[in-house]
Amino acid sequence: MGCDLELRLLPAGAAHFVLTPDEQEWTEEPADPAAAGHRLLTAFSAKEALFKAFSVLLPAPEAPTNLLGIAVVPVPGGFHGRPRRLPGPLLEVAVHPVGRRGVFSWAGA
Repeated sequence: MGCDLELRLLPAGAAHFVLTPDEQEWTEEPADPAAAGHRLLTAFSAKEALFKAFSVLLPAPEAPTNLLGIAVVPVPGGFHGRPRRLPGPLLEVAVHPVGRRGVFSWAGA
């Protein structure tokens, strides 16, 4: 299992460091900047939780070495994620709000 807690929004310019163009497109869909910022935060937190889980589940050469090495797809209540260069394992990530703007994510099989 991997967990992540984020309590502050990320700057929009940080998206290209952690998200692929397809993932960035999803975060930018809402016209409301606050909603777009929250989507960026949830995707970032989900990838952080996945990174921690994959670092334990996969041997060193197969585990992603950064967040761009993880693919996420939004689903109700969170994301599905996998290492980008592998067909699996596919893990589920639950994302829950914390306070006014924060999120708590956990990934597991």
